[in-house]
Amino acid sequence: MKVIAVDDERLLLNDLLRQLEKIASVESAVGFGNPRGALEWLKENRADVAFLDINMGEMSGLELAKRMKELIPSIAVIFLTGYSEYALDAFSLHASGYLMKPVTKKDIEEELENLRPLKRSAPARLFVSTFGNFELIFDGAPVKFERSKAKELFACLIDRRGAALTMEEISARLWEEEDYSPSKLRQIHTFIASMMRTLEAVGLGDAVIKQYNAVAVNPRKIECDYFRFMERDPEAIASFSGEYMSNYSWAEFTAGTLCRMKDGL
Repeated sequence: MKVIAVDDERLLLNDLLRQLEKIASVESAVGFGNPRGALEWLKENRADVAFLDINMGEMSGLELAKRMKELIPSIAVIFLTGYSEYALDAFSLHASGYLMKPVTKKDIEEELENLRPLKRSAPARLFVSTFGNFELIFDGAPVKFERSKAKELFACLIDRRGAALTMEEISARLWEEEDYSPSKLRQIHTFIASMMRTLEAVGLGDAVIKQYNAVAVNPRKIECDYFRFMERDPEAIASFSGEYMSNYSWAEFTAGTLCRMKDGL
């Protein structure tokens, strides 16, 4: 497993890292003396477990844990502190462990061997699959869209992960080399209406945000393998084999980006 440790007391941090290096199950361990440096590192790297001091001046370990879980929801957090009154706050964050300082190698090994399993929700009834061909899955079966272009429009919005697409940008995606025109705009409005009927039928109508001359999705409303990958979810990363929305040529750029990201993890 890959471990990150954060403690603003340098001697204690170095001692923790030395002990982690002696544990066979620890593949790598990196340490930071300040929370912001740790957060910047996590934006580009993955960790399975975080050992965090709670009482740090710049940012508390409790706040740091919240921010880490925003970047990597699956990360297991083990708090290290000399203050037992923080235990309740630590476990309210679903911490995987809580150790009182000073800690020993045996303490660390026991915590790693008994990591609290991550709370996982029941499988989503509605899921957007992008690895391979693009599909909206409801109760295990692909959802049939009224029009193929309405489905492709929804795929475009998923690809943007919440960033809005203007009508002209949608036209460029759907018809690639053809010029934007009033006729294209009318067709796009038809496709948007068709897409919305399909999404509303499966309870996903509120996931689309319509603005003046633009439309977007709200990623918080959608379960999607691509979104999970970008959050560095280990299962999503493992499930990506190089194919992304293979039924659409415009998706090749994102596919290349995902391949480079996975190679760097």
